[in-house]
Amino acid sequence: SYYLVPKCVRLGYCDEDKSCGRMPKKEEFLKGTESFMISFDYLTLKAFFEENKDFFTGARLQKIQQPTRRDFVLSFRGFESRKLYINIDPQVFHICFLSDKTYDRRNITIPKKPPMFCMLLRKYLEGFRVIEVKVPQYERIFEIYFESYNELNEKIKLCLAIELMGK
Repeated sequence: SYYLVPKCVRLGYCDEDKSCGRMPKKEEFLKGTESFMISFDYLTLKAFFEENKDFFTGARLQKIQQPTRRDFVLSFRGFESRKLYINIDPQVFHICFLSDKTYDRRNITIPKKPPMFCMLLRKYLEGFRVIEVKVPQYERIFEIYFESYNELNEKIKLCLAIELMGK
């Protein structure tokens, strides 16, 4: 009897009479929603890269935060300040820039004591300048290359590779 009920009623997105028996079109389902997840593949990552590579090049990494085990917020300062949100959850992996509005909507709370991995990233990357960003061809990997000086005043280069893979 479960399958006799229309899918739109079972999933709860039918605004019409519950006995309609028809499937709503995708446009009707998405109408009124402010945001939804799309498939985050190589083409999406490449478009994000192409759109933002000018911002990243020359920007300085100011702050690294890790709200949860699988979320990271990196604050960059270039010709403007932006927060890069990285989510490495296997079901909803993605990267994006956060505005103040979306930061509040995600209910991000930063723990008082940062996790060890966050402290490690801070030790090696905080304050470094981005010299290059890359997306290897046909891969869901976003590479950010940093440059700075160590304690001996030697120039060093480091790479933060963000691999966006599901299960």
